[in-house]
Amino acid sequence: MDPRKYPASENLVWDMYKNLTEQCQHFNSIESTYRTLASTWLLAAFAGTGFILKELHAENPGFFIAAVAGAAAVGIFLLWLLDLMVYHRLLAAAFAEQMALENQHEWLPQVAHGMMAAHNGAGVVPRVVWFYIASYTLLIGIASVALVLGAAPSWSYAAQPLSMISLFVLFGVCVAFYMYSSATSRPKEHLEYQTHNGA
Repeated sequence: MDPRKYPASENLVWDMYKNLTEQCQHFNSIESTYRTLASTWLLAAFAGTGFILKELHAENPGFFIAAVAGAAAVGIFLLWLLDLMVYHRLLAAAFAEQMALENQHEWLPQVAHGMMAAHNGAGVVPRVVWFYIASYTLLIGIASVALVLGAAPSWSYAAQPLSMISLFVLFGVCVAFYMYSSATSRPKEHLEYQTHNGA
């Protein structure tokens, strides 16, 4: 049980609970906007790549494709930063307080507990972060291939794949690992810690 003591007045508790629910809805709406924007960003990068290949008629389109994919990957990374590292942590703080109220006042609707149970007590971060990682690494992969083919078309068949893999590991895998570890390692006051400790 959470050692914090909330007011005994049922009206005041209900007002607090409604306010926390509204805060959760507000932050969740912001996060949904960022995820929609990330999807649009990814599709726009594909459209830009297709336009370069079909309409640009450049002698060496690799540099243009690498620039588009690289810029889109940076955009995905920044959206991940705002979504999971800023607004989701604000959402989790409000959600944890909502769960604490439900623990202390069983007459409240157990909405927060039901939502956690639907995700096996782990929340949505492990799933959402993979959306960002998949989008980011795909774009970095495209940029790596296009950059090597554009910069060194005469390299041997062994040198080109090694260069592509090196770029992908350096800018793709390492950053993706950072994204996952940063998003899933949370301070003790975060939602999952309080949930598992019976807050």
